[in-house]
Amino acid sequence: MSESSDVDPRLRDLPENPYAPPQAQAAPVPRAEREEDDLRTFIGPRSDYYLDKWRPVLEGSGEKIGFNWAAFFLSGLWLTYRKMYRFAFIFAAIIIVESVLEEIFFVQVLGHETAPAVVSNAVNALTAVVFGAFGNFWYLIHCRRKIHLAGALAPTPESRDASLQKAGGTSALGPLLFTAAFFTALVLVFVLLDPVIYGAG
Repeated sequence: MSESSDVDPRLRDLPENPYAPPQAQAAPVPRAEREEDDLRTFIGPRSDYYLDKWRPVLEGSGEKIGFNWAAFFLSGLWLTYRKMYRFAFIFAAIIIVESVLEEIFFVQVLGHETAPAVVSNAVNALTAVVFGAFGNFWYLIHCRRKIHLAGALAPTPESRDASLQKAGGTSALGPLLFTAAFFTALVLVFVLLDPVIYGAG
């Protein structure tokens, strides 16, 4: 005789015991913890530094996320070292346009031979302060965007981690290529606009 036939039929329809211990289930990983793991994978070395800076934002307190001295001193070089190529392109375009407008204003409008060095120095100092103040925030935006793309494109968790490691980390070659491309573009722009800014002959 089967075991089920030995059970009183009146007991079969009773609800489950609400006081019985729940069956063990794998607890889902909290979103904040999962994001922190992704950020560590993406950043690689120095992840603790950035996670400490980003802690207020990650925890939703909305406080400031600190000053980045590497961004302050290196600006565009720091961007490309951290593979933030989109930000580096925007930065280079702004600097080139500002340099051209600066020369046009002082040479064509005010009649100087060239823009005063003090103005260029002031612009450089302001740029450095902006980079130091907002560098950590820009980097967090960059990391989140790349992590989102990796999660959308990778078919498995393993390939996702591999994509994060490849897209993240640092690039020693990036700053060198950026420097060469930036000064090449700057020279070409001024060569082409030389007759406009300084006049022919």
